[in-house]
Amino acid sequence: MITDYQAGATLTDLADRYGYNRVGISNALKKAGVRLRRTALTDEQADEAERLYGEGQSLATVAARFDVDAGTIRMRLLKRGVAMRPAS
Repeated sequence: MITDYQAGATLTDLADRYGYNRVGISNALKKAGVRLRRTALTDEQADEAERLYGEGQSLATVAARFDVDAGTIRMRLLKRGVAMRPAS
């Protein structure tokens, strides 16, 4: 897993490959002393995330598209003044 990550695999790639979720992969890599790459949304990605969320996609679905955590999408959308839908 470490070798795959260091070779450029994303947390989502690893989660799919090893049958865990992104948080589990992230925690395992951190525990092994691996420094995680930081990912931030570009303005264009934030525009797209806002559009997708506005069309009814869930935070988790939008986050998976950009290989970030749903919390990252939520915070970026809130900063843009987007109202969050109630959890279903």
